[in-house]
Amino acid sequence: MLRNAKRSSLRGAAAVGGNPQDLRSTKIFELKTRCPGLLERVADSEFSLSFSCGGTEYLLIITLPIEFPFASPVLSVQPPAQHPLLDEASTVCGITDLTAFSIHASLPDIVHQVLSEFITVPLSKRQDSATSAASSSSGIVEARSPPMTMYMNGTIPSGTLPGDVRLRSTSIYSEVNALSVDDLREWSTDDMKVKEFAERLPHVRTRKEALRQLAESNEALAKANLSTKDGLDEKRCRVLALYEELSQSKQQFDTSQETFRLLERSYNPQTLKDGLARSAQEAEEESDGIAQQFLNKELEVDEFLRRFMETRTRSHERSAKAERLHLQLEALHRAGF
Repeated sequence: MLRNAKRSSLRGAAAVGGNPQDLRSTKIFELKTRCPGLLERVADSEFSLSFSCGGTEYLLIITLPIEFPFASPVLSVQPPAQHPLLDEASTVCGITDLTAFSIHASLPDIVHQVLSEFITVPLSKRQDSATSAASSSSGIVEARSPPMTMYMNGTIPSGTLPGDVRLRSTSIYSEVNALSVDDLREWSTDDMKVKEFAERLPHVRTRKEALRQLAESNEALAKANLSTKDGLDEKRCRVLALYEELSQSKQQFDTSQETFRLLERSYNPQTLKDGLARSAQEAEEESDGIAQQFLNKELEVDEFLRRFMETRTRSHERSAKAERLHLQLEALHRAGF
C-alpha cells in the first residue's frame, strides 16, 4: 500500500512538473510564512499553532504525512475538545478543502479557515470519562450534562451552542448524510462534485454575495476616481509649472546669496582694515622706490618731489585710517559687539 501511495505521489509530481521533495518544501515554506507563531515540533512533519478559545489555550496540531502534498494533512486539537468540525479524536474532518485536499490546495488557507470556524463557534472542553467515573465513586455529584445531539463528525452538547449553529451544521451535512456509499466514493475521486457541493453551502453563497457587492463597490469607486482624472491632470500640470518656477527662483536666490557673501566679505570691517594696511605698505614701498630712483639720478628734482610727496602722503593717510579703524573695532569688541 505504501508502495502504491509513493508511486501515486511520483505520478502527481510528474503531472505538475516538479520534484516531490521540492513541492513539499515549497508548501511547508508557505505554511511557515503565512502562519505567524507556528512552531515546528518535528522537522518538516509536525507543527503546532497555539490559540485561545473561551478562555482556554489550545494547540492546533498540523501533521504532514510522507506523501504530502499528494496526501491530505491531518489537523487535530489538543487538549481534546468538542466542535462540529471535530471527530471523537479531536481531528478536524469537517472542512471541504481538507477532505478533498489536492496538490493545488493552500494549507495556510485551510488553517485560517479552521481557526475562523473556531472563533465563530467556540470550542468546548471534552469531558474526561475517567474523571467523571472518579468523581462519581468519590460521592461528588456533578451537574447533569446537557443532552447530546449527534452529528456525522462527532457529538456536541446541545446546550453549549446556539440553535442556529446546530441548524446550520445539520443543514450543511444533511445532503451528505443522504448520499449512498457509491456516491461518496464518486465524490472522493471527483473534485468538481465536492466543489459544486461546497459552492451550494449557505455561508459560501453569503461570502460570494459579499464579494460581489465589494466588487461592485470597488467598480463604482474606480469610476468616481476616473471622473476626477481631468481635474487632477490639470492640477498636476499647474503644480509642475509652479515647481519649475520655484526651481528658477531658487537658482536666482542662490546666485544672489553668493554675490551677497562676496560683498559681505569685501565690506567686512576687518577686511577693510587689512586692505588699508596693505595699501599703505604698498604706497610706502612705492615712495621708497621713487627715492631710490632719485638717488640713482634717474629722476629730476621736481619730478622726484611731486611723486614722492604724493605716494608718501597716500601711505600716511591709509596708515592713519587703518589705525583709526583698528581702534574703533577694539572699542566695539569691548562693548560686546
